[in-house]
Amino acid sequence: NTSSRLCSQYAAIHIARAHCRCIAQLRINLAATDTEDRIRTRCVEETKQGWAPSLLFGSQKRNARIVRMDVDDQQNDAEALRRKLQKLDDERNRVEARISQQRRAERQPPPRRSQPTREHKPQRRREVYYRPGRGPNDSNDERATEQGVLRDALGDRYRPQEADAVARKRQLSAHASDADTRRSKRLFGGLVGHLASARKNFEKDETKLRQREEKSSELKLKREETLKRESRAAARHRMCEAKYKDQARRDEILTDMRRTEASLLHASWKASHDVLRHTIRTVTEPSLCWVPAQKTPMTDLLLAKSAERVDAELALGAARCEDERRALQAAYDQRKKRREEAQRRNDERFARPVVDGAGGE
Repeated sequence: NTSSRLCSQYAAIHIARAHCRCIAQLRINLAATDTEDRIRTRCVEETKQGWAPSLLFGSQKRNARIVRMDVDDQQNDAEALRRKLQKLDDERNRVEARISQQRRAERQPPPRRSQPTREHKPQRRREVYYRPGRGPNDSNDERATEQGVLRDALGDRYRPQEADAVARKRQLSAHASDADTRRSKRLFGGLVGHLASARKNFEKDETKLRQREEKSSELKLKREETLKRESRAAARHRMCEAKYKDQARRDEILTDMRRTEASLLHASWKASHDVLRHTIRTVTEPSLCWVPAQKTPMTDLLLAKSAERVDAELALGAARCEDERRALQAAYDQRKKRREEAQRRNDERFARPVVDGAGGE
């Protein structure tokens, strides 16, 4: 019985302690909520009345007007940043619409000259057929030949060329001697050799001329291809120049938007964190902020320390925001420098005249 009574007493003690802890935590939460409401109400009253209420003593009376002016300035700065961000967003949408339109125009290349267009359809060539022997270069009389014409003109005196050559050879052989025959053969052999060497030289020269023509034609084709390639690259560069400018403008707008968003986030964080200037924080973690009901020298000292701590945190946050803005600006400056160098190289490449295909790939 004694042990059971002790156990029940211990259980009651533990339950009471847990109940007290719950009540204390609830009171702390209610005090924190009441503190925040009182701070917000005090700021509103200060902005409306223009003077500090009677609850503020010492240094808080001097800081009341500063708090009111800071709140107004922060609200005005936040509104200005929001308007600036909205303007930048609208301009970004317009620039992206222009870029997408230019990309759609690039996907539809103009038709080549060899390709038929819808406006001008090529006319079909008419082909004319001729009967055999009835062409534009043929004679009307198919039976008329050169030998037939000669036979009709000379009559009995007509002899074929083969018979004339045989008769002339027989006549020359009858009157020629052996010396004349050898001399004729020697002259004929020299003539044949000269003709053969001349033919070889002619074929050699013809081969050289043909090779030279082939080489010149290859060079001409290469020059034409280089000219076409350079002209296409220059046309593409001129067509994409407006798009490059829009892309550079979009990059500038996005960088400005990121910097404005960083400033807006810092302004909202500063406005919410500046409220803690008039509260006292607990040492334990998580720290709680509370406002003393009665003013004492100790509470004034704690409020001064809390204000110094809030000022240090605000300065640290401002430094971080400024570092982020500088990093964004430095990255944008690097991208802008690379774009300017690429633009300068392209301008130098397409600005110099191209003579006979002398252009650099």
